[in-house]
Amino acid sequence: LRGQALTRFGQNKTVGENREKDILQKNQRDRQIMMFLVRYPSSLKKLQEIGALLVIKSLWAKELWEKIEKYSIDEVFHYLNPEEKKFWFLCRTGDVAPLENEDGEFSAIKVMLGSLRMAMQRSSVLAALQNRVEEASFEADLEYLKALQETLERTHGE
Repeated sequence: LRGQALTRFGQNKTVGENREKDILQKNQRDRQIMMFLVRYPSSLKKLQEIGALLVIKSLWAKELWEKIEKYSIDEVFHYLNPEEKKFWFLCRTGDVAPLENEDGEFSAIKVMLGSLRMAMQRSSVLAALQNRVEEASFEADLEYLKALQETLERTHGE
């Protein structure tokens, strides 16, 4: 019984340590998005409009986004866990740029998300073409490529 309790304690500690590592070694994309959101919480709506939440993968980032969305800027800090508070301080103090370039930082986020969308489109196209090669139907391939071209033209026209 004592061994089980010690094992459980060790597992819980490991889970906590892993969560802290996750927050400290953030996915770079999630980190950039969340850094912008923490620095400019009033820009939440702009981030939502460009689909930033849809690309966030890390649990820590989703949880922090939720809190910023749920609470006002004056009260959100009180609901953050210690790791989130640490991230909050890192984003707003220390070796960070002054809070005076919101438009520039937002443009960088938009470019990053645009590049991600293009990479995802490219992957989808390659996978679809690979499936098409297996079926070997020239007419169907031609129709598919036409539809793909129209989609890409609409995407680049935005």
